[in-house]
Amino acid sequence: MVSPRSGTLRTASNLEIASHCAINEITETDLVILPSIQLDTNQWIRGQDPEITQWLKEMHENGALLCSICSGVFLLAETGLLDGHEATLHWAHEEHFRCVFPDININMERLLVTSGGNLRFVMGGGSSSWQDLLIYLISRFVGYPAARAVCNFYAIPWNFEKQTPFYIFTPSTDHGDSAILHVQKWLDRNFSYQNPVVEMYKQAGMPQRSFLRRFQKATGQTPIQYVQQLRVDRGKRLLEQTNLPIEDVAWKVGYEDPTFFRRLFKRLTGVSPGVYRRNITVPNFADLELMIAE
Repeated sequence: MVSPRSGTLRTASNLEIASHCAINEITETDLVILPSIQLDTNQWIRGQDPEITQWLKEMHENGALLCSICSGVFLLAETGLLDGHEATLHWAHEEHFRCVFPDININMERLLVTSGGNLRFVMGGGSSSWQDLLIYLISRFVGYPAARAVCNFYAIPWNFEKQTPFYIFTPSTDHGDSAILHVQKWLDRNFSYQNPVVEMYKQAGMPQRSFLRRFQKATGQTPIQYVQQLRVDRGKRLLEQTNLPIEDVAWKVGYEDPTFFRRLFKRLTGVSPGVYRRNITVPNFADLELMIAE
């Protein structure tokens, strides 16, 4: 554990941890792992950690593998070493990261991304992906059998799957276009409306071409893309919170054809509705109501 200054540190969660030494005491290392970072006011300020940034550059130049978890990639990106390469982070930071570091290619589907020359950058998506990162590092430096043995011993599922199933649709509403905002609010209440895009034109009170242009400018999506994202997001909530058959879930979010809903769901989340329900919902042994009933 290293930091700009050695000694006791206080984390964002108010926990005290000991830093074994200062970064200027480390001139060479095989591996650097950057943990999640608490962003002040949820914004990253460029140039705020020049000492750490320079040290990371030096470690990389000397051959170190640079890794990050979740928002730790902001600090890694600050070095400029990721420009033109692929990276990942928690989906909640995607929009802000793209604005601050437009030259980095974000892959929001993967929970773990390796990139750069000799794959010397390794990044995990959410904070819980640290397990995937560590298992990957064991496999890379010690070998697959050792990594598999660790997974088996600690009962860790090793899959490096996508993080798109965890994505929560949070459309932009601070764009300043009141007509489009009115349509968004209407759609939030009427997402299952038949032929919603046609009704959206009417709600906006403007010609179709003007509406399409303004809607995409405000939200970054076409109306049909927006509707599909919203419906799938509502479908995910129904799969999580109810035992409704998938056919009924499809109907409730606006799709009469369950086959189309299944295809759309998998395209947007990377998994089928059935797989999502099995992997995301609370298992029976952790269901408090069931425990009380028994």
